[in-house]
Amino acid sequence: MSRTKETARAKRTITSKKSKKAPSAASGVKKAHRRWRPGTCAIREIRKFQKSTSLLIQCAPFQRLVREVSSSQKEGLRFQSSAIMAIQEATESYIVSLMADTNLACIHAKRPREARNDPAEGRAAGAAPAR
Repeated sequence: MSRTKETARAKRTITSKKSKKAPSAASGVKKAHRRWRPGTCAIREIRKFQKSTSLLIQCAPFQRLVREVSSSQKEGLRFQSSAIMAIQEATESYIVSLMADTNLACIHAKRPREARNDPAEGRAAGAAPAR
């Protein structure tokens, strides 16, 4: 970091203290904190995540999960880091497409929120061939 000189500050003049008055109604009222409308923050997050190309699942926990699942199948398996990254990208791609299909199933059922059976309907809709 480079060194810089401090410039001289103007001297403050000492003023007499004003007598304290009772706070008036206009100045004493604290302004209420403005909240975002419902859905605004969600839309902002959607735009942020659609712009980014980074992975959404953290790498270390996902790697531990992959190693745990693979060790239950066969002991002594080793993975290249690029293989784990490929598995993670494929997993995230599958989850994103499943959530998109789930959202379409929810819209089709004319519900504002996802229900418990929507992922199954989304899987069935995603697996069906396009006509």
